[in-house]
Amino acid sequence: AYIAAMTGCGWLAHHVAPRRMLAVALPMHALAFLLLFSAGSATMLTFALVLAGLTAGSTDLAMNAEGTAVERDLGRPVLTRMHAAASASFAIGALLGSLLATGAGPAWCAALAVGVVLPVLWALRRLGPRGRLPPGVLLLGTVLGLGIAAEITAAMWSSRYLAEQAAQLAAFAGAGAAFFTGSQALVRFFGDPLRRRFGDHRLVSVSLAVAASGFGFVGLVDGFGPALFGFALVGLGTACVVPC
Repeated sequence: AYIAAMTGCGWLAHHVAPRRMLAVALPMHALAFLLLFSAGSATMLTFALVLAGLTAGSTDLAMNAEGTAVERDLGRPVLTRMHAAASASFAIGALLGSLLATGAGPAWCAALAVGVVLPVLWALRRLGPRGRLPPGVLLLGTVLGLGIAAEITAAMWSSRYLAEQAAQLAAFAGAGAAFFTGSQALVRFFGDPLRRRFGDHRLVSVSLAVAASGFGFVGLVDGFGPALFGFALVGLGTACVVPC
């Protein structure tokens, strides 16, 4: 569903401005979380997961298309810092989500997901409309969207993997996603100067090697601690790939 949304919204962005897409996708994404945490059957859970994938893919593509346009208007690299803010927020959400789900119940996780959408919608209304993006940017956004899908896969799978590694630490299973996105945020805050100094090609090549070593470490070394280290390496390696 996520990849399908990325592909479909790449075409849709020819006709609808990214900000308008976000204004529709974000409330639907919040609804998906409400359904996800209140699902009482396998059918409802499946529907909620599909809706979450569709809305997350649409949101990611629209955000990156908008960020690319902002960077182009400014004439200097800023997209990496935007991704840094997203990664830091993901890390905070992963830790809060694990603690809330085990301590207070999933309903609080749903409330948190809905609550963070409201100020974003308010900010979108203040920004006003932006014109449609040229086809070249849309194609780039679609390709980058596939890269984001790989990141999300690692972030979501890490919680389940860590819970299997140490069941007694299930409340901290979100630490994998937190280490992953926290490491991304750390690098991304310095990503724009790195892009200017080394260039996108060299930075991406080194980053991919680091990410591959992280995935290899997670796959080959057992244990909760080593897995956290591996996910941190994956975060370090993927941090500047998508924004570049």
